Amino acid sequence: MSKPFNGFMLLFLAFIFERTSGGFLPTPLPLMFIGANAAAFIYYYVDKTRAIKQDWRIPASTLHFVSLIGAWYGVYIAQKLFHHKNKKASFLLTYKLTALINCTAITLYAVPNSLNFIITKFNVLLR
Repeated sequence: MSKPFNGFMLLFLAFIFERTSGGFLPTPLPLMFIGANAAAFIYYYVDKTRAIKQDWRIPASTLHFVSLIGAWYGVYIAQKLFHHKNKKASFLLTYKLTALINCTAITLYAVPNSLNFIITKFNVLLR
């Protein structure tokens, strides 16, 4: 597994817990984040098992949705551990985008006035 990505994940988890304890994120968010990652891991296990058996598969859109709602690290671990959904470039690109969107949304929500700061800086650049 990628050490930089694992480092990022640990920092992001610490960020989530710090922002939650500071009252900037809803209290149940860390538990929801952990639960979503566990669910994603199970989804990938089930999909890999079904792929081996050549059975009905979990749609890619469902796998991307669980990543988008915050389960991108569970997806990452499952991809590496099960060697599943880790080769197709278009799938991986969408996965990376869902992770980026999720992290960006949580960060913008968790840091007061961050969106106003970005808009202000963007307006300065446009002048």
